Amino acid sequence: MYLAAAQVEPGTRPSSPIPTPTGTVTRGSDASALPLASVPGWSATEGALFISFRPLGAMQTGNLVSLHDGSAANFLRLLISAGSLSYDITAAGASQGSLPGGAVVAGMPKRVAITWRAGSFAISAQGAGACYGGLWRGA
Repeated sequence: MYLAAAQVEPGTRPSSPIPTPTGTVTRGSDASALPLASVPGWSATEGALFISFRPLGAMQTGNLVSLHDGSAANFLRLLISAGSLSYDITAAGASQGSLPGGAVVAGMPKRVAITWRAGSFAISAQGAGACYGGLWRGA
């Protein structure tokens, strides 16, 4: 019998293996990155994003999606914390607001739309009416 990439870890789902010659290795969570400047039609000052996902297990606190300029001073993010989703905007290092996106439940599909432009931002989850904020002045 041949066994490769055996690993023991907490939780209900395994992470991908990290081949190492010796010892244990710890890594951060899996993340994807896309330079938005390469997306045709991308605008940092105005836009909309639709996200559909189904959490397989209990969601850890962290960013589901984060759009930023490479700094910590300017970003839009969908954040999961304590089983709830929020839409946060920070510009020039100052929080511009946080809007609620509702509960995130393991195994249940979640659909969220967010918008942004100078002067306003909004979130709608599961087809409900939009929740608006209006402090942001844009990039």
